[in-house]
Amino acid sequence: LSIACALVTVIGITVAMGWELGSSEAICLMTLTGFAVDYVVHLSHSYMESTSHSPLERTHDALRDMGISVFWGMLTSFVAALALASCQLQFLSKFGYFFLLTITFAYLWALLFLMPLLATVGPRSSPADGRAVPHTPYNSNTTRRKAVPDAIEVA
Repeated sequence: LSIACALVTVIGITVAMGWELGSSEAICLMTLTGFAVDYVVHLSHSYMESTSHSPLERTHDALRDMGISVFWGMLTSFVAALALASCQLQFLSKFGYFFLLTITFAYLWALLFLMPLLATVGPRSSPADGRAVPHTPYNSNTTRRKAVPDAIEVA
């Protein structure tokens, strides 16, 4: 959902800027769809790998473990997009602007929409085996798992 929102935002801004959909814009949109997926996949994977039980704790874990890497990846791509946007060739310049908008809005939608959504209604891990289970009122057991399983404890 956040990927679609980011792409709709980018398309809306380019239409508001007066750009018409031509062959170069179509190529840009097809290429940049892959970039919109990047932040969502990294943060979602980190969320699912968290061993915490509650969705809020899992969101904190995901942001702590992967948030800084995603941020620096976004920032370096942002600088590269600025360089492309300043090119004299129209195709490279348009690609740079599309890239800049896609990076910015994909990051913002992932951070400000996806992560709060996961913190609110995201799957929680099962206390028994650590696998993610959907969040429902019927599995709202809030006991925390032991940091060290019984089989590994040293007497």
